Formats: sequence, structure tokens, C-alpha cells
Amino acid sequence: MRELLAEIQSVLREGLPYIRAGDIFISIDTEFFPNEVKFPCIGIKDGIIERSEAASNMLEKTFSINISLFSHLPKKVATALIGDATNKGILDIEEDVHALLDDHVFDRFDIVFCERSEPTQVLFVSESDIKMQKTLTYKFEGECKPR
Repeated sequence: MRELLAEIQSVLREGLPYIRAGDIFISIDTEFFPNEVKFPCIGIKDGIIERSEAASNMLEKTFSINISLFSHLPKKVATALIGDATNKGILDIEEDVHALLDDHVFDRFDIVFCERSEPTQVLFVSESDIKMQKTLTYKFEGECKPR
């Protein structure tokens, strides 16, 4: 799991130049972001590990990873969701994450897919801006080891 979290973090840091590297972090909770991050930011959280017996006495593992997208934009609901000419909205960031993870070859996994994309949530609203969150759950299937 630790190697997978680090690999996802590396892929996102390299592929999302509009997010500072330090603002893509391993997280302790899907709704947590450190005080020092700037928006937009992304938290990567470990999820469920499913173990099953495969053919020839092999143990197969499926890893779930939660990726939380956080966006902070001027107080215009449409802009916060879909962005504008100068700011990426949370749905733009989601599309970019899907493109990167769907195209990346993860050596230990045969199948990588986004199992679920939660609806966007408003975290808080001030007089000048909106902070939003969207969580994606990715499944990584296929790591096999002898029992």
C-alpha cells in the first residue's frame, strides 16, 4: 500500500503542473488538508485492501485508494464547479486526475479504474470564495503473490 500511495502521488505531482507539489499529499482522512497547503490541493488516502485466493495457490489483493480534490475559487458556484478561462474548477481537476491515472501503467496491477466519484460538496462559503471537495475512489486489482 505504501508504495502505491507514493506512486500515485508522484504521477499526480508530475502531471498536474497547476498544483504545487507540496499541495498533493498523503492524507490521514478524506476530509483533511494540512493548514500549510494552498488550493487547489489533493489528498491521497489509503482505503480497503481485499484479499482473495486465486488459482495455483496465489493470493490476490485489491487496493482501494481515496483521492480527495479540494478547490477554492471566487464565490461563483458555476466557476467553482466548471472553472473559467483562468481557473480550473473541481470538475476540470477530476478530469485531469482520471486522464493521468487511467493512462499510467502500474506495474503490479492488471486493472485500474475509478469505482466511484462522489458528488461535489461545499466545505464552507465566505463572503469572497467557496471551498469545495470531491472524493474519487480508485480500485487497483491484480497484485498476486504465492501463498
